[in-house]
Amino acid sequence: MNIRRAEILLNLLIIIAVLALVYVVGYPQLQEARPSKVRVGVGKDFASLLFYVPDLDSARPYYRIEKVDPELIPAGDNPLEELRKGTYDFAVVPWYWLLVTPAVAGDTVKVLGSTVMKYISDAVVVPESSSIKSLKELGGKKLGYWIGEEYLVDLIFPKLVEQGLKDVVRVPLRADEITGAFQDKKADALYLLDPYRSYMLSRGDTTLIDGLALMYISPNLPYLAVVGRKSFAEKNRRAAQRIKNVLEASISYLRSRPEMARNLILKLYGWPAEGKLVLNLKVPEYQRLVDISIKDVERYQAALSGRGLVSDKTPPQSLLFDKAFFSK
Repeated sequence: MNIRRAEILLNLLIIIAVLALVYVVGYPQLQEARPSKVRVGVGKDFASLLFYVPDLDSARPYYRIEKVDPELIPAGDNPLEELRKGTYDFAVVPWYWLLVTPAVAGDTVKVLGSTVMKYISDAVVVPESSSIKSLKELGGKKLGYWIGEEYLVDLIFPKLVEQGLKDVVRVPLRADEITGAFQDKKADALYLLDPYRSYMLSRGDTTLIDGLALMYISPNLPYLAVVGRKSFAEKNRRAAQRIKNVLEASISYLRSRPEMARNLILKLYGWPAEGKLVLNLKVPEYQRLVDISIKDVERYQAALSGRGLVSDKTPPQSLLFDKAFFSK
């Protein structure tokens, strides 16, 4: 009887050992096979386009390749704050907000990629039939702009005042109000960045003045950054690595095929990829984590500091994900 019990116990121990071995060997493989769920706060801009590439171009199934199950969430008016609250795991955020609130931002979020404005892609646009022919003639008129880019207007406007612009009525607009702003009498002129700038020009509206951001803020202007919650990346290293791979695959694709960046952004808006619209559209420079120019960020930071907007000169490098994080 004792021998029989010993055999049963031995068999039981063998079964437990086999199950433990299966768990030790198989569990990591099971986890590796599962797609990573990632929430991304996106807008309708060239930086957010990086996350739309796999959906807009069936030949680029980066999410399937990298095993990412993305939830693309339309970003609100303050994506940085929403990101810090945990509404998203990653989001597209203006560099401006990262530099103006570096201590808070740097403690909770880190930059994974960037877009840089290197070409004239902004303008003050007026209707073709407008009587406004010079900057000074904007005085007393309504200047509309997308509310999400109000910080750019805040940076540019004082320089325009120095040139004699007075008594302009500033009108922040929702994105869905921009294209009809002239017809609806909400604005006499619009300050726009691409793709809205090119879209309005393709309809026959005209440029009053352009290149304001590069002229009055900083050349090679860091515009939008792709950022992630540091806590999410630390707890979900596999997911962070996978979304980084998707991001960089999209960057490599659009850098080698800038015409596709134009076509896909227009597809995202539902606008025709033809004529003046395609010709005028300027694509920003896409930068992977390893490509981000610290000098450009420092120059932007210095410009903001000179206007009293940045008091804490936090090293820009501290806002970036540590490159070694993804090699662990």
